[in-house]
Amino acid sequence: MNGAFLFHTDAVQAGATTRWNLTQMPIDLLSLAPHKFYGPKGVGILYVREGIRLVSALTGGGQEDGRRSGTVNVAFAMGAAQALQLAQAQLDERVAHYTHLRDHLIAGVLATIPADDICLTGHPSERLPHHASFALRGLSGNDLLIHLDMAGFSASSGSACKTGDPKPSAIL
Repeated sequence: MNGAFLFHTDAVQAGATTRWNLTQMPIDLLSLAPHKFYGPKGVGILYVREGIRLVSALTGGGQEDGRRSGTVNVAFAMGAAQALQLAQAQLDERVAHYTHLRDHLIAGVLATIPADDICLTGHPSERLPHHASFALRGLSGNDLLIHLDMAGFSASSGSACKTGDPKPSAIL
């Protein structure tokens, strides 16, 4: 524990692109989403640093060291574990491939749109290898998404958590 608070890392996008040495990192809790690296949907991975005691959200059983009640979906848990092992085994190749594609996309977009009308959000290279994000001046996000979709591109105008919300993200 890092003092008077717990440090949780939402790493759902990073399971297939980041090496984890959790004993060397000041992380108390870490969440992964196996469906982001070809694992089954409907199961998650939660790392809990040794010695951390969490309050159970669902009472009535002693499963998962008292963290939850209910029957564990063993097939999904095993699928999640296998998917993480495969993702980590292929990590170097995957990161190199995604980084090349991301950098090519960023360079192409920035070369095509006038600098006064576009901004690459975040650091140009210290970012997830499969992530690119831009802010565009004077353009409706929905109009752009329709145009990109018709051209065969998959894109979003916000985070997955806010899909369907017409208001722009205050964070992004």
